[in-house]
Amino acid sequence: RIYKYQAHGYAFSTVDELLRSLGGEHFINMTHRSVSESLLELGVTQRFMDDVIASLLRASYGQSMAIPAFAGAVALAGAQGNMWAVEGSNKLVCAGLLKLTKANVIEAEDRKS
Repeated sequence: RIYKYQAHGYAFSTVDELLRSLGGEHFINMTHRSVSESLLELGVTQRFMDDVIASLLRASYGQSMAIPAFAGAVALAGAQGNMWAVEGSNKLVCAGLLKLTKANVIEAEDRKS
């Protein structure tokens, strides 16, 4: 669905609107529950979570099983095979999109007091 929205130039005012359009209340709920809670509800054993899932989250993202389920699902998607990367860095995707849309990027420096 997201590609259809993009093709028609559709935009969302909030992250919740975007998530709701893609996965309904289920996606919204995934931002309010931990990945641990969600996986237990799906029938994943605590041992598998401790031995495999927690290790993947910690090694790849430095996160615990307490992260929101939505973020956890995205993180775990990267643990499977057949993933891709952009030659030169994935950040080139964002740079290309900014160029394509002719966005006016205002660069700023974060200054800590």
